[in-house]
Parts: sequence; structure tokens; C-alpha cells
Amino acid sequence: MRRCVQTVCIAIILAVPVTLTAQVSKTGSSAEAPAPIVIGGLEAYKSKGPEEAVKAWIKGSGIDGSKDALAQANTLRQIED
Repeated sequence: MRRCVQTVCIAIILAVPVTLTAQVSKTGSSAEAPAPIVIGGLEAYKSKGPEEAVKAWIKGSGIDGSKDALAQANTLRQIED
């Protein structure tokens, strides 16, 4: 389960820049904004740190409140350093 959560978190982190780049290259401008959950998580990450970002991303999902999911904030902390 932990490996699955880690994979999902990393996929989200890596997919956002790729998705935004693809949108810009197709249209010349960002035609569509990223999903609100992505933006909310990134705003939480910027202002409150990795743990709050993970909480925002998993809110309302089947893993909401999971200690294993929240442990993925440590992975984000390692990326920061």
C-alpha cells in the first residue's frame, strides 16, 4: 500500500509540469488550468509545506487520513533538499 501511495504522489508531482508544458506547446498558451485539486495542493505546498500538500491531494479520497499517505510528505522533503 505504501509503495502505491508513493507512486501516486510522485506521479502527480511529475505530471503537473508535463501537462502544463503540453498544453502550452499545443496552443501557444495555457488554454486550460490544471485541476483545482492540483492547484490546491501546490498552494498548500508553497505556504505550509509537503504534509499539507499531501493532505490536500488526498482529501476526500479512499486514502484520506492514511498515515502511509501522509508519510509521503517525507519524500517531498527529500526532493526539496
